[in-house]
Amino acid sequence: MRELGFMGIIKEIVLPFALSALFAWVTISHAVKAIKDVRRFKREGCIVPAKVTDFHMYKAYNGSFRYNRFEVTVECALPDHISDERFLLTTTSHRGKRYKDLKDTEVVFLSLNDKSPILKEELRHIRRMRFIAMLGGVISVMFCMLMIIAVVCELLDTGRLA
Repeated sequence: MRELGFMGIIKEIVLPFALSALFAWVTISHAVKAIKDVRRFKREGCIVPAKVTDFHMYKAYNGSFRYNRFEVTVECALPDHISDERFLLTTTSHRGKRYKDLKDTEVVFLSLNDKSPILKEELRHIRRMRFIAMLGGVISVMFCMLMIIAVVCELLDTGRLA
């Protein structure tokens, strides 16, 4: 076995462990936020009928990646109010094209105190983000555990790390 030395230990053990721990922390925090959003919607959320009053489709570019961006203006009443208000909602979902022909639709308020609705497609994205974030967190935690196991095996095998 080769000797790592102080800089070798930092480069091969500490730095990858710190990066994977940071990635695990970020993905787990995103998963917790998405889980809280979905739970809040299940407890307090409501779906409100709305009228589509305006629709615009734009081509958006992110480097070489092109996608469609849809701006939908809807008019609906807040859950605790009677008067109608207008909201400009944006989506990049491929299902956004359907709002061009629709006159009536439904929007989602995550809670009764929430003043801004989201389109139903965005609720699906929140659920998908929850799954992706949890998967990334699990993979990152597994990588951290593998790093710890490798260090422990090295210590038990040779009696020292170098």
